[in-house]
Amino acid sequence: MEKTGNVAAVQRQLGHRNAAYSLQYARITEKELNETLDDRE
Repeated sequence: MEKTGNVAAVQRQLGHRNAAYSLQYARITEKELNETLDDRE
């Protein structure tokens, strides 16, 4: 996720039905998460 910021892509790769499960494996800081979300606007 660090390179793409795409939770949906990680979700598909891991085979999770819910993105929340995929986020458990993400090792990102709150700052990184906010920057990624800001870039999507």
